[in-house]
Amino acid sequence: MTMIPHKQATTERELFINEGDVVDPVMGSSARGMQSTMNLERTKLGVPKVTYRDRSGAEYVITVDVYKNVGEPILLHLYCPRCSKKGAMHCLSITQDRKNITYDPLDFVDRGGRLNVEQFTCSWELDSNQNVSRLSSANLCGWHVAIVDNVARDA
Repeated sequence: MTMIPHKQATTERELFINEGDVVDPVMGSSARGMQSTMNLERTKLGVPKVTYRDRSGAEYVITVDVYKNVGEPILLHLYCPRCSKKGAMHCLSITQDRKNITYDPLDFVDRGGRLNVEQFTCSWELDSNQNVSRLSSANLCGWHVAIVDNVARDA
């Protein structure tokens, strides 16, 4: 690496130029820099389809992304259908260390695998203009369900 001094009108700083650098022979050509993002697609276990019928009788098919990183608990990502009716499309993240989650990709193959999740609640704020404190929870979505064998039921 070559270091070339660079002068500006009022300050002086050093400018580093990487031109002409060679790969460290010990590291070989496979050496790469650190990524600032994580590619979740490599750790996706599956995408089970969950059916849900709300109290008004409307039916939904919810796709749930199931991820498993090495050394980490299972992670689920899904859109809340109650928030989505209002156009918000809030994505919930549920982790196995907080809720009991079982997922078997080899069962219910036509539905993306068998998924069971302990009761959970959507906690997104639907209308921030109400100025209601989180303690009262009057403006929280409150979708409260459990998923049993790919069927979400109000709890």
